[in-house]
Amino acid sequence: MVDYTVYRVEFKIKNKDV
Repeated sequence: MVDYTVYRVEFKIKNKDV
């Protein structure tokens, strides 16, 4: 479980950008 938070945060930001 490494770099999982960053991945989730980036995914959420990208999803919100849409």
